[in-house]
Amino acid sequence: MAQVQSTIAYLIEKIENKVKTEGITLRFAAVAYRDHCDSNVIESQDFSDAQDVINFVNKQTANGGGDEPEAAHDGLLHACTKLNWVDMSGTPML
Repeated sequence: MAQVQSTIAYLIEKIENKVKTEGITLRFAAVAYRDHCDSNVIESQDFSDAQDVINFVNKQTANGGGDEPEAAHDGLLHACTKLNWVDMSGTPML
């Protein structure tokens, strides 16, 4: 899990640094999903700055490891319908 967290932080920072040189501001978001049987299946960090999302990712833990199905589709649905997607004018996209 530590390697995944480190890689995500590295990628976010690398992307952010690249677009800053071009005058572009990005917002990042993250959705964490677990097994369907877990008590807290979906957690998310809505669109925010890079550090907020890195902090969210770094707070995630992996435990269990049983054979229960992962809630990947639920995570994707959450990302599509629950996050605050807006275009550059500030108009909600959903």
